[in-house]
Amino acid sequence: MAGLWLDLRHAVHGLRRTPTFTATAVLVLALGIGANVAIFTLADAALLRPLRFSNPGALVMLWEQSPRNAHNRVSPLNFLDWSERNRAFRSMAAVAGGGRTLTGDGRAEWIAGQAVTAAFFDVLDVHAIAGRTFRSDDAASRAAAVVLGERLWRARFAGDPGIVGRTIPLDGTPYSVLGVVPENFQILYRADVWTLFVPRRSPEQRQQHYMQ
Repeated sequence: MAGLWLDLRHAVHGLRRTPTFTATAVLVLALGIGANVAIFTLADAALLRPLRFSNPGALVMLWEQSPRNAHNRVSPLNFLDWSERNRAFRSMAAVAGGGRTLTGDGRAEWIAGQAVTAAFFDVLDVHAIAGRTFRSDDAASRAAAVVLGERLWRARFAGDPGIVGRTIPLDGTPYSVLGVVPENFQILYRADVWTLFVPRRSPEQRQQHYMQ
């Protein structure tokens, strides 16, 4: 034990005599440890922990492929074609960015959100804790409809179940609130509102690639 303490004292004295080397070594070690922690965190979330869905093994993400990129986002028209010709999957849905500005109550607040196709919640088997999620008839009517996340519902609307069926202003447009989904539901990135996206068969939509 005495020999160990002697070795430690010699090591400390040596490090004090070369402060630049010591600082560099500590920095390299810190960066290495930080990088390993970050990689493990990503691997743990993406590979080790199961997704918070009832049957995660049945979920598949589809991409477009180009000569330069094997994982391109999808154009709305290609998504429509895939959906109509699909024989491999039970159902398909798509999602894109859809942040909105919520007004009312004398204040405006930007809300992180997603624009999703009607089958989105059904594909992921996510159920509302109040009201309902999107249905195919919402898409047929092209309704201005929104589903709220539980966090926003409690923070902005005091958890009032009466919000279901009312309209709220998003980007200055009234949206009918269909329901509320649990706070622990998130996919791809954080969202507190989900608005209904109905792809249109217009030629320019074939060239735009922004859906997942």
